Amino acid sequence: MTPNAYSDVGPAWCEAIIDQLNGTAFDVGIESDKKRRGESVNVSVMDYDDARHLFVLQVRQCRFRPGRFNRVRKDYFLCGLNENGNAFAHPVEVNAKSARVLVALCRIWNVSPSQLPKIIRQGDVAVIPERGLKFSQVAVLDPQPFTIDTETTSHIFTPGALYCRGNTFYVAGSIEIRHAKGQHPFVAATLDPSKLYRVQVGQRANTWNFASPTAD
Repeated sequence: MTPNAYSDVGPAWCEAIIDQLNGTAFDVGIESDKKRRGESVNVSVMDYDDARHLFVLQVRQCRFRPGRFNRVRKDYFLCGLNENGNAFAHPVEVNAKSARVLVALCRIWNVSPSQLPKIIRQGDVAVIPERGLKFSQVAVLDPQPFTIDTETTSHIFTPGALYCRGNTFYVAGSIEIRHAKGQHPFVAATLDPSKLYRVQVGQRANTWNFASPTAD
């Protein structure tokens, strides 16, 4: 596409991350033919968090042709940098009114704002303290290492204790998480002994075909 300026990119650190994503997660610009039919793609930072270095990005596609109404579609991504310095764009289920970093994080991990600081995360997987679930309500499993495959990679969990309820795994006592490709630091933590921790893959929203989510 012909290059086009971003709509609103917030502080300089947001623009630097968008520069990394432009050309991979999306292509900002405009293209048209001799009959003035074509499409444009632009981006806007809806909200940003300086402390976490995260922001919510709206990617907007407009298809146009003379004599017809424009067709506009939008995707929203939580964006930031991985530990290795690579930019990521994680699709989130928000709209223009709810496109906030805090809302996006809560929807990715299916938690309330008060639970966010208690999450133990590695990339797009985490263990999350489960409120109101008792040890007597889950089945005990052999605490052997197990692998969780996400859309982009695999994570190897070594729990102190392992449980399940339906299709959901829970850990207790302690947890170690290794990234199969070694792109995220090794995670090890002692867990609150009174709680079960849910093994959670970060939820990803569906996207249109003009934008492509990246690996977290």
